[in-house]
Amino acid sequence: FMNIFYISFLLGIISFVITLLLKNQEINNKKKFSFNNLFDRQALPIAFIIFLSALSFSGIVSYINLYAIEIDLVKAASYFFIIYTAAVLISRPFTGKIVDAYGANIIIYPAIILFVLGLCLLGISHSAWLLLVSGLCIGLGFGNISSITQTIAVSHAKPHNIGLATSTFMIFMDLGNGIGPYTLGLITPFLGYAGMYKSLAILMIFTFVLYYFIYGKHSKKFKH
Repeated sequence: FMNIFYISFLLGIISFVITLLLKNQEINNKKKFSFNNLFDRQALPIAFIIFLSALSFSGIVSYINLYAIEIDLVKAASYFFIIYTAAVLISRPFTGKIVDAYGANIIIYPAIILFVLGLCLLGISHSAWLLLVSGLCIGLGFGNISSITQTIAVSHAKPHNIGLATSTFMIFMDLGNGIGPYTLGLITPFLGYAGMYKSLAILMIFTFVLYYFIYGKHSKKFKH
């Protein structure tokens, strides 16, 4: 753990140095403090989708190691995020092109279903292969949900609000990642880790329905 902290500290320093090298155009645009200056209203519906999705994913990031200890699959769990990352890296170039051609729904619906499946498999994992298959499903699921929902948020923003739409999206994503571990930590003593993951699968089914009503049934191809 100490080595992880050292590496993270080093990466933080490198990031700080890089920001000093960036050239940014100054914008003299003084506005009063208001809700409209903090959030893009058009991005809020899809931002709520990523909030629920990130909250669900935070349960994996925060508790999978403890869960792996409980079910005696620590070695398999060490490969979980390798499988997850590989699924994300391999799928995103293809899914992006498909979304451009046919719209977001063709990827979002299967992605949410795969995320639900991954959470269910995680909740019933009793062997290494089952745990790793869940990592694959979650990578194809949440990995594409996060990228495509951000595309939706930006594509629906007015040209002068693209930065604000991106900020709105990231705020809600960070809220899900931040609130999730604390909230899920409160229910885990009652449900157990397996029960928590199954509950998150139910939450993502609700997210699927919510997405359909707030965006899915009105979805069109992105305009370039």
